[in-house]
Amino acid sequence: MDSPTAWDALDMGWQAAFRQAWKSFGKGSFPVGSSLFAPNGMLIAVGRNRIFETGGDPLAGSLLAHAEVGALSRLSTDERNDDVTLYTTLEPCLFCVGAVVLCRVGTVRFAGSDSYGGAAKLSLDINSQTARYEPSIVGPLDGPFGRLAAALPLVFLARSGRWTRVLDHFRRSDSDLVELAEDLETLGPFRDPSFSPLAKALEEAWPYLS
Repeated sequence: MDSPTAWDALDMGWQAAFRQAWKSFGKGSFPVGSSLFAPNGMLIAVGRNRIFETGGDPLAGSLLAHAEVGALSRLSTDERNDDVTLYTTLEPCLFCVGAVVLCRVGTVRFAGSDSYGGAAKLSLDINSQTARYEPSIVGPLDGPFGRLAAALPLVFLARSGRWTRVLDHFRRSDSDLVELAEDLETLGPFRDPSFSPLAKALEEAWPYLS
C-alpha cells in the first residue's frame, strides 16, 4: 500500500489530527495535533501544540498550549461529552488526561506512544470525580502512522535542541525510534516543513515508515 492509499483509508479523526501536527511542526512548535469528533462523524474542533508560538491563541507561547487542550477548550460547557472522541497524534500527558476527565470526554484515541511523558496507563481511581468520568483511552495506532506520530516529536527535538532529556530517554529505551527520527530528519519536507505539504512528507517518508 502506498502513502496516498493509506491516507485515504485513514479515519477522518486521524487525518484531522495529523494535519494539525504537521501545521505545528511547520510553525516551529512541538508537532502534536488533535481533533474532536461527535458520534455522528461531525468534526467539533481541532487543536495543535502552540507552546513555542506566539499569537493566534490565548495560551500560545505557554507550557499549557497543548494540542488536546486547544481542542477541548472549544467544547460547550452546557453539554456532556461522553459520546465524543478525542483523536491525538501522541499519547496524552498527565495534564491532557486531566483535561479530558474535566471535560467529560468519553473516548481518547492516540496514534504514537510516548514512554517519556505519556499517561494513558494512569489509574484515575484517585477521587470521586476522576473515578466517575474515567475515559476509555485507546492506542497506539498500528502501522506507519503510529510510527510517524511517535517519531515526529523526536525530529523536532533533535533539530531544535530543546528538552534534551527526552531524546536521552529514547536513546536508552527505544533506539529504533530515534534512528527513524534521524532518517526522517534528512528528508526535504522534514527539513523545511513550513513550505512542505503533509502529502509530500508522507510520500518521502513512506519507505522508512512501512
